Amino acid sequence: MPPRRGKKAAPKAAPKTKAPAKGSAKGKGQSKRSAEADDEPSSNASSNASSKPNPKRSKQAAPKSTKSTKLTKQAHKPKTPLTVDQIHDKLGDDDNSEELMAELSLSNYLENELYPKVKSKKSLDEKTLKVISAILGYTLANAPSPPQLLSFLDSSAPASLVSDIVLSVIPSPPLLSHLLRTSYTADEHNVPVRAALAETFDAVLSHIAPSILEYFLAKGLVPEPKPANKLSSAFHSSVSSFVSSGCVDASFISLFSTLQMTPSFSSISKAYCTALNITVKVQSLEPLPGAYDVYTLQRIGFKYYPEKLTRLGLMGRITGLEKELSLLDVEELSGLGSRLRLISPEATFEKEELLEIFMHTFDPSAKPPARSIYPTVGDLSGEPTLPYLPTQYVDLKHYIDVNYKAYEQEYWYDLKSDMANHVQRTQPRAVYGNAADGMSDEVEAKVEFGGWSRYVTPSKDFKVTKVGRPRLGRVEPDTVEATIAVDLAQYNFQMRAEWDDGWHDGYVYLINVSASKVADPEKVVKDPTIKDIGVERVRGAKVIGVTDVDGNPVGNRWDDEKQKKQPVSSVRYVRLELSAAQFHLDTIKNSLFIYKEFNLLMRRDGVNNNHPSILATLNQITSEVEEGNLLPPWLHDVFLGYGNVDDASYTGAKMKRYAEITPGVTKPSDFIDFGTAFKSLEHLKASFSGLKVSATGSGAGYSLRVNDGKKTVEAKLYETKETPAVPEFTPVQISAIRSGLNPGLTMVVGPPGTGKTDTAVSIITNLFRSFPSQRTLLVTHSNAALNDLFEKIMATRVVDERYMIRLGSGEKDLNIESTHDFTKQGRVRYTLEKREKSLMEVQSLSESLGVSNVLERGPGGLSSYTCETAMLFYTHHIQARIQMFHSKLKGKEGTAASLFPFGAFFNGEAVKTVDDAKALFEKLTAIFDEVEDFRAFELLRSMGKRTDYLMTKQAKIVACTVTHAALARQRLVELGFTYDSIVVEEAGQMLEVENFVPLLLQKNAGGGNRLKRVCLFGDHHQLPPIIKNRDLSTKANMDMSFFTRMIRLGIKHYTLDSQGRAREEMSKLYGWRYGGLASLNCVKEGRYLKANAGLVHDFQIVDVEDYEGRGEHAPTPHYIQNLGEAEYVVAMFQYMVLIGYDPKRISILTTYNGQKDLIRDVLQSRCRNRIFGELPSVSTVDKYQGQQNDFVLLSLVRTKHIGHLRDVRRLVVALSRAKLGLYVFCRKANFERCSDLKESLDVLGSKGDGKLELVMGEGYGAVERASGEEVEEGKKYVCEKLEDLGKVVHSLQAQVLQQQS
Repeated sequence: MPPRRGKKAAPKAAPKTKAPAKGSAKGKGQSKRSAEADDEPSSNASSNASSKPNPKRSKQAAPKSTKSTKLTKQAHKPKTPLTVDQIHDKLGDDDNSEELMAELSLSNYLENELYPKVKSKKSLDEKTLKVISAILGYTLANAPSPPQLLSFLDSSAPASLVSDIVLSVIPSPPLLSHLLRTSYTADEHNVPVRAALAETFDAVLSHIAPSILEYFLAKGLVPEPKPANKLSSAFHSSVSSFVSSGCVDASFISLFSTLQMTPSFSSISKAYCTALNITVKVQSLEPLPGAYDVYTLQRIGFKYYPEKLTRLGLMGRITGLEKELSLLDVEELSGLGSRLRLISPEATFEKEELLEIFMHTFDPSAKPPARSIYPTVGDLSGEPTLPYLPTQYVDLKHYIDVNYKAYEQEYWYDLKSDMANHVQRTQPRAVYGNAADGMSDEVEAKVEFGGWSRYVTPSKDFKVTKVGRPRLGRVEPDTVEATIAVDLAQYNFQMRAEWDDGWHDGYVYLINVSASKVADPEKVVKDPTIKDIGVERVRGAKVIGVTDVDGNPVGNRWDDEKQKKQPVSSVRYVRLELSAAQFHLDTIKNSLFIYKEFNLLMRRDGVNNNHPSILATLNQITSEVEEGNLLPPWLHDVFLGYGNVDDASYTGAKMKRYAEITPGVTKPSDFIDFGTAFKSLEHLKASFSGLKVSATGSGAGYSLRVNDGKKTVEAKLYETKETPAVPEFTPVQISAIRSGLNPGLTMVVGPPGTGKTDTAVSIITNLFRSFPSQRTLLVTHSNAALNDLFEKIMATRVVDERYMIRLGSGEKDLNIESTHDFTKQGRVRYTLEKREKSLMEVQSLSESLGVSNVLERGPGGLSSYTCETAMLFYTHHIQARIQMFHSKLKGKEGTAASLFPFGAFFNGEAVKTVDDAKALFEKLTAIFDEVEDFRAFELLRSMGKRTDYLMTKQAKIVACTVTHAALARQRLVELGFTYDSIVVEEAGQMLEVENFVPLLLQKNAGGGNRLKRVCLFGDHHQLPPIIKNRDLSTKANMDMSFFTRMIRLGIKHYTLDSQGRAREEMSKLYGWRYGGLASLNCVKEGRYLKANAGLVHDFQIVDVEDYEGRGEHAPTPHYIQNLGEAEYVVAMFQYMVLIGYDPKRISILTTYNGQKDLIRDVLQSRCRNRIFGELPSVSTVDKYQGQQNDFVLLSLVRTKHIGHLRDVRRLVVALSRAKLGLYVFCRKANFERCSDLKESLDVLGSKGDGKLELVMGEGYGAVERASGEEVEEGKKYVCEKLEDLGKVVHSLQAQVLQQQS
């Protein structure tokens, strides 16, 4: 909203530079190629600069100077520093003040000249403060991006000095709001500012309270208070409601959202709440999808004022909106604004002001332009601007904006290296010849490609096929579609199939390699950039369809209803959806010609191709922020990083109130079903030590009511066929399960082997049992973790298969003993089979009652019933007989056994009591309940509609990876998908946005958010999210996951403290990181007590010297290998297999991809014969997180530097994957230099002296030697070097071959 007349306006925006005339040097005579410089940033980078107020709407006077004073690099610095007095005297001169402010801002006058002179003073004079305020205000209004206004202050600044500066900017609400934002959202920056604000906040509030109150009073937003200079809690509530409804301007919204997050606000506001008693009457409004929804403007306007707003519903553009709305009088405009929640029902405005409010709200020039989710060459080759991810955010817009920019930079960094690599493989070269028209002697340059790449192919015939009309309130087209042709003839059949299978829901990149910029093939460039190899332009697009030359769809997932034909030709016509925002920007630049010049098309593999989906989802979410309730109210403040640390915990007062008034959650006084979480009553008592436990009933199931105040636990035991958890849950796990079953946020820190997945499974199954109508969403970072979680849920047998569905690409990897797969299509087939079985049971029941006979069955002996007729049969025959049974039993006309009507169906199953009869009635009811569930499948005929029905109606546990959550978000929201609980595994490995998106996979209806429980499982002491751009990780804080951020903020969490994976002594290798880990009884018995066959030590470090005169080396940059370690590890694997170890129980890990590939090559070379059977899994440590095996061989690779292992979190992962044996191959002296690794290396070094020690003559499975038992010297063999182990392996291999022959 523009400033109210009579009030001080915000600092003036810089005037726009006049466009060149047609006859100028940059006008008509300018060449097309020079007119478009694509090395400029895309619309993403320029969104802030282009979002300026509409000059037509502005009430501010235009500046007299025609010079552009925008903060750019072209402005000149003052030759000599000016004094404060000189600057102060010039501030009143409108002709020169703006130019002066630009010069002072660009020359860092505050930091370089003024501050060093006043930093020692305790207070400042009025002139100095006025100069500071003027410079800061101008910088905020004109800088290309929001600056850190107080960056010139350092830690030596006196608090009183900072206070003076803070108070000096109070007359400008936008400036104060920005100042508060930049100071309160930084973790370690602006420390003196934060300290000073804490001391002077009373003064800040006392200054701003009267002006804010005056503003609200003038607008009629609040009634007249008795003392006009006081704030109260009631006033604060009124302000909050009006802020949320969007009826105040942006500067005050920003200010109040900032004030509400400050720790001192609530306590200070109490000092101002003595005499103000406000009652605000709020008109009953119909629910709206959003306050600024332009379609709602059309709908409401035409609904209430159809005679005057006849054209409003037909308008596709913003042009003419003001003229149309001018037809309404003041009262009608006020009514429309009130219904749209733009103004308060009691506010009074003039007609001109009302029109300004509407135009400010719906005018596209007042909104930031849409962001393109794809980069340009300028984005990929320019210097990145790194955002900083704090632990606290001002609001959701701030959160989304910062994380969007960070994720975008990571995406660009990843893409540009891929693009440079693959385009270089095509070997572009410039070819010169006569012009194509044959009419000119001019030499024309073309590009030819002499090589090939798996992911890049030449393209041609680009055509734009559709440009949609802009939506009301937008300037960019609604959609832009195009086609382009590619020829896959250069690929073999397998690679061609890979391209065809990868089109669906994929993103591609259109690349123009310019002949004038192609590098000289003789010139070798190390680590070339995309510009070095001639890439001039890049545009991204989403693939929406692919056909062959005959128009037949290519690929197996485009349309389930169309019959696919195997394409004969290698040519593919690819339908693309371009970025409408970027296309609009290209149109403005008159640069649409560039689309004709694309000559390469690049795709990416599925793992690396989800970045645009995440950005598109964030763009979509940004447009939904205005609607509110994106996050549940109980989670909102905690998510942003403020409020009390227990506000989202079920133990907090806020969540207890929420539980009392919210249906579908456990109230504090209710019993909670823990299922089989307890093995015995003694286990229950041990889990609630210090509380008095009383129990009634019998059985393996437990339902508890815990009263922490009275320190009592009431237990109700019940019969169940489920088996108790193995091993038994620890008290911390029980506490975590209890939290997860209650509403609120549950965070569980799970050190290696402590059973966090088992804890998650218990929460999921008990939620299903307690709330069968609710849906739970499971999200993990990797397919492996999701498969593990899914399999364990299935193993409990609590959840029927038909209620589970797996989305995404890893469904077929589930190793579950079931005849059905868990893909969406597999679930449909399973449901249809279950339907047939249920209807056959109905058929048998009908025949047993004489209602039908065998001759009436369908073809092949199938049931003659449909789901619909089966339900009629149930109503008229089954329920009628059950009612008659109870009626006759009540009239004592016979016994339960004689009156039971379904004896023939149950094959004479004994019915002696009424309870026996009721149990069989329940079985019948269960059959017809299933039939009712399957009824929809008789109405929905297509596979797509059936899978949608399963997801949104039948499935109660839906599982997907975080990647698929981003890909499917829009589709799920459109389908009306809902869920009440979310369980996130591997939360510590997910980026902020990857944790954020799964919380928003449903549309919130009725003004509320139905999400009731959020359970996060992770470990911030293990590997963080993988960030390829090192600067983003170290400088921008991007590797801090949401899980880690919550831990740092002190949010309540449960740290599991007992491990059940590794030998007790081996757990000490990483247990120190958690303050020590106890070991469960399961690792103190059985195989854990026996020594590893053929090896003296259960774990040890093996020192590897240079092999063939070389240690680590890098054949290509960052591709580090160590041949000596690779040979040693493979020889160790051979030795273990030759003495009887199962290859499947051995995993080989390393810290570098280069070493992983080298080890695989050596394995293929050394172990190709049948003696060694299946080769072991070889992986990097990062990829193996969350997995485990009995024996692990670990290669650390580096011999000159510590490398990746300097991050202790990676060391924890590496040393915690093994259960029974861990053997680390490295340059011992190199790693002993790192103090961060000392704790672990001391434990490793206690075994042996860096030399591999074997026990000769021992075979796997025939060893009775206890772990740690001393080995006789005669049996011990010490491998001094690799060759010694090689001799042992060669001898054993010869013996095996001799035995086999």
